[in-house]
Amino acid sequence: MKHTPTPWAVVENDGAYMKQADNAKYRIEAQNPQEHVVALIVSDLPDDVLPAEANAAFIVRACNAHDQLVEALKQVMGWISNWSPNFETDEEWQTVAKPQILAAIAKAEAQS
Repeated sequence: MKHTPTPWAVVENDGAYMKQADNAKYRIEAQNPQEHVVALIVSDLPDDVLPAEANAAFIVRACNAHDQLVEALKQVMGWISNWSPNFETDEEWQTVAKPQILAAIAKAEAQS
């Protein structure tokens, strides 16, 4: 199953969406004609304890940037593999940078 298409946006919850979610401070909505609600950000704590708006904004930024970041990493990996001189002989590339990039791509593309 594929997730709701991005882009998403943070909207202050006015209680009109779900009466059962009275303690939802914000909702995350898909930006399509139906404005499909993706998530409700629920918190009974004040923002200085649990910054609900900042958390919602972070989720939206990360999700909206996800596909573009994965494609950029893949493109960089392609360029580096064809680079001259070849990075394959560079120890720091082999032991630090390359494994981190490949792990990030794998994690981002993992299916849950």
